[in-house]
Parts: sequence; structure tokens; C-alpha cells
Amino acid sequence: MSDRQAVVAAVAAVLGAWITAPVPLVPAVAAVVATYLWRKPLLLAFALLLMSSSLSVLAWEGTSGGVQGPVSGSATLTGDPETRGEAVITEIRLDGRRYEAVAFGPAGGVLRGMLAGEVVEIEGSAGPLRPEQTWLVTRHVVGEIEVTQARSAGAGGLAERLANRLRRLLVSGAESLDPDTQSLFTGLVVGDDRFQSAATAASFRAAGLTHLLAVSGQNVAFVLAVTRPLLLRLPLRARWATALAVLAFFALITRFEPSVLRATVMAGLATTASLLGRPASSVRLLALAVVIVVLVDPFLVHSLGFRLSVGASAGIVLLSRRLAERLPGPGFLKDPLSVTLAAQVGVAPFMIPAFGSIPLASLPANLLAGPAAGAMMAWGLTGGLLAGLAGAPAAALLHLPTRVLTWWIDSVASWSGALPLGVLDAGHLVVVAAAALLLVVGARDGVRGRRFINATGAVIAVSVLVSPVVSEAIGGHVERSPAPGVVVYRVEDVVVVTVDPVVTSAAEAVSALVASRSRRIDMLVVTKPEGRSGELVHQLREAMEVGVVLVPQGSLVRGAVVPAVGCARVGGTVVAIDAVEPDLQVSAGPASEERCGG
Repeated sequence: MSDRQAVVAAVAAVLGAWITAPVPLVPAVAAVVATYLWRKPLLLAFALLLMSSSLSVLAWEGTSGGVQGPVSGSATLTGDPETRGEAVITEIRLDGRRYEAVAFGPAGGVLRGMLAGEVVEIEGSAGPLRPEQTWLVTRHVVGEIEVTQARSAGAGGLAERLANRLRRLLVSGAESLDPDTQSLFTGLVVGDDRFQSAATAASFRAAGLTHLLAVSGQNVAFVLAVTRPLLLRLPLRARWATALAVLAFFALITRFEPSVLRATVMAGLATTASLLGRPASSVRLLALAVVIVVLVDPFLVHSLGFRLSVGASAGIVLLSRRLAERLPGPGFLKDPLSVTLAAQVGVAPFMIPAFGSIPLASLPANLLAGPAAGAMMAWGLTGGLLAGLAGAPAAALLHLPTRVLTWWIDSVASWSGALPLGVLDAGHLVVVAAAALLLVVGARDGVRGRRFINATGAVIAVSVLVSPVVSEAIGGHVERSPAPGVVVYRVEDVVVVTVDPVVTSAAEAVSALVASRSRRIDMLVVTKPEGRSGELVHQLREAMEVGVVLVPQGSLVRGAVVPAVGCARVGGTVVAIDAVEPDLQVSAGPASEERCGG
């Protein structure tokens, strides 16, 4: 199979899983058998389209039939519990179905100390997913259970026990670290960012570094590098089997995140190809990995993490070498720069629809933080485990490199996220793509006016990339809605933000505001007296500097003010307050200045 045929097969598998046509499984299997007999590439693509579509239908059918009402029994945690306010939330498997479990009080305390794979006896009440939870369906979740009683009932199977033992060993060895450093350490090594503060999350998001806290192919490569001395001592077939076992176990430790699945399957295919004496290109390995994981779980096509992982990998394998050949400068600089640029190009089609923009700060941030993150991953898998085994005070000494590396990464995130470089949105990238097309055309031999075409493409690309920086510096009045329920008014250097707590959650608001380059809010307006207002304001205050907070009549938010109808001034900006009940209605900018007399 050629690289092109493998890519066509991957596209067919993804399309089939996405469109979810009601194809009976028998014809789909027959098409696969026919492909094996006749070995026609187009027939293979058609067979994969039918197969993935049929499997996707079965997956959707499996999301119905969740129980409702009182429930009890033995459940297995399928995710690590997270604390959100007073609630502890996790995913569990009960009677063969997956649910989101929510617990408070003593029951929440029991779940809080558990990890994925462990068994718990529960009592509670089951119901359907709420409208804002519908995205959980693509994680095979069929409903929600409010757990009223919980009791630990077992540590799970052998593999789960060993995986959780290693995770707890890493955490216990890092107890000498402060909470923020410890959360960065676990995020970089095993992708566990549950205890990351809102401020840290905001800094990493603004700097375009959140991918460092999600386990990826780089982590998988370091795992194989650490185990390489042992693997080389084994016979060829034993080496292959052991390598696959190591990959599977690492996927278990990191909770089978979509990016890990892609990376481990790709590494497993490379190991198998090497055993068979038929090495394959990175393009082919990536395409075949996509086919395999999509057939195993068609819902992965709806996972943003999976799309970003595939997009970044595709950008790197297709573009990084070509960019390195064309970029000027020494290799130690242009090689990592080309990888960063290629990865950003690959993720852009998925990042912009999901988050609205890509921060330009991500380029210098990744160049500066990437090497330290790689060193941290490698040290975490070796020194981190040794620290857990050694205990105090040796653990504190072993984690000296951890402190230095995480300090550098966190400093880069804070520094780059604060740079006034602006963001690239869909319009910018369309123009950049057109400029890139001009450069490709101009690079071909025999094209008339090559020099003019190349110069035009370069000027357009540079102009578009510089325009967000200029726009950020000029300022003026800007009004935008980075997410449903969130409106940002920028008037000169004053930022006024309105948030509807019914439409958007605290996490969504923080994420949207960071993406819109809002690192400071001079006036925060909560438009509805909804119960989640307090948590929303709390998380925003943790993530960024927040000035005055205005709330409607009847809202209970600590440190907030219920304004009077009329006009208010923040800095040199006038804000018109049109109503304070039942909702708080405000406007800022030219319209408010006219109403308030400037």
C-alpha cells in the first residue's frame, strides 16, 4: 500500500464514522473480504467507509437504554475523579453502561480518593444527561447518576492496580513540590491536569502551550527511549511483544486519551513493520493508525483531542522537513521552528472552529518551552519514579530538576501569554493559505514571473501575520463575542466583559476570554442572578486580574456590586446600565457614550 492509498483509506474511515449511514454490518464485512481477495485500493477505501459507518451506527445505538430512577450496585471507575466546587465528578461503568457520576459530602469524599479502574459500591439516582452534557454521548456516556452513598470495593484488575500504583508513586514522590508545580509535573508526565489552577490554565492557553499538558506522541517516544536498553537485550520477537506491552501499559496509565491512542498505535505499527522487515513512512503509519483507532471507536472523530493530535502529526510529517530546507539560519534554530510551524498549520483547521483563534504567542512559546518539556517528560519517567520509591528527604533532592524545568515552562507561558501579539482567526488563515499557494506555484520550474509571485506571496503572508500585532497595539473600540454568552468590549485600554452564567460555564468563560487575549478585566458584568455566578466569578478571579464586578438584583456574589440604572465610568470609558432586574443589561463604547453624554 502506497502513502497516498493509506491516506485515502484513512479519509474514508473518518468520513464513514462521521456521516453514520445506516449500513448493515454484513455488507460492510463482505466489502472488507472482497478487498482482501481483489486488493483494489479504491475498493478498500469503499469497504472502510462502509465498515466505519456501520460501526458508528452501532456505537450510537449503544448510547441509549440508560436506566433512570434509583440505582445501586458495583461500579468501575472509567475516569479519574475531579473536584468541581463542592461536587466530585467522574465516569463509571455500571451494568455495562457508562454514566457520569456526581457526588457530594461523604460519598464525594470516597470517590475523591479513588482512581480509574477501581471498584466502588454505590447507591443513588440515575437520570438522563442535561442539555449542556450532550457532548458526553461521544464518550459513550448514557446518563448521569447522583451518588448518595459510596464505598470502595476493590482495586480492579492486575493491570489497573499496577498502573494506579505507579501514578500514586509519582504523586507521592512529588509531595515536596508546591501545588502548582506538582500539577504541572503530573500534567507533563502522565497528562493529569485535574489539579491545575485556573490561572495556570489561562496562562498556558494564552501562550498556546496547553498541548504540553496532554500526553502525546512525544511522551510515547520517551517511554520507548527509557525502555530501549531493556528491549535491545531481548530476542527480536520478544522485543516486539514487550514493546507492544509497554505501549499498551502506558496507554492505560494515561487513561487511553485520544492523542495517546493515536501515538501508541502508530508506534506499535512502526515496531511491527520493523519486525517484518518492511519499514513504512511516517505518513503511512499515521494514516493506518487513524484507520485502526476509528474502527475501534468511531466516536473519536468527534473528539477535539484526537483531531488536534492527528492534525499536528500530519503537519509535522508532511511539512516540517520542507520548511526546514527553506528556512534560513542554523539548524539548531530552524529545525525546532519548522516543527512548531508545521504543527500549528496542522492544528489550525481544528483550533479555530473550536476556540475562534490561535495566539501568535504560541510560536515563541513553543520554541522556548518545548525542549524543557521534553526534558521534564524524560525525567518524570525516571527521576519521578525514583523519588516515589526513595521517599523524603531524597525525593525533594531528586525533584530539583523538576522545580527548575517547571519554573522555566511556567515562566515562558506567563511571559508569552502576556505578549501583545494578537491572534490569528479564520480570515487571517484563509489569506495565509492563499499566500502559501502563491509560494508553491512560484517555486515550480517554468512558471513565468516566479520572482514576482514569490515576492507577492511573501508580502501577503508577512502582512497578515503582522496585522494582529498592529491591531493589538492600535487599540480603539472593539466588540466581540468569543463564546456564546460572553461579550468583550475593548475601548482603548479598558476591557469590559459581560457573561451570561446560564449560557456558559465558568470553564468555558475562562477559556473563551483567554483565547480573546483578555488577561485583565476592568469591569465584569454578570447578567443573570443564576446559582453558578459565584463559581464563575471565582474562577475568573483566579485566572486573571478582575476589577469591579457588577451583578443583577438578587445575585449573591462575594465582593460584587448591584449598580443603579444610569451611567458608570471605568477608567476613561463610559458604561451605560440599562436595567438591573431581572437581568443586568449594559453597553459600552460609542453607543453608551452618546446616551451618557460622553
